[in-house]
Amino acid sequence: MGNFISNQIAKFVNQRIAGIGTVDSLDVGHDSITAALALCDEPVPVRLEITGIRWSAGEGKFHVHFQSVRASKKWIQGIIDLAVEKAGNRISVPDKISLAPLKMMFPKA
Repeated sequence: MGNFISNQIAKFVNQRIAGIGTVDSLDVGHDSITAALALCDEPVPVRLEITGIRWSAGEGKFHVHFQSVRASKKWIQGIIDLAVEKAGNRISVPDKISLAPLKMMFPKA
């Protein structure tokens, strides 16, 4: 199931960053995700680490909560910090049956 989940997460991220980069590698742990992103005009992949991942659902949305996101590039970390400050430590998407594997992989909030 790990490869299926990794592939689904990579597909989701690739859709969101289309035109600026792609997922080079992705590792899913019990409550973390580590990824390398091949971004345009960056000579080496940018490493991202998301820790403390939990999930919840409600009002037709699937919410991914996290404790921290760290990037290997300072300028990307600055953008992440601004986004987290604005939106909080949560990403919300429509709750679909295709997200069921994430519910099995990560702990519930």
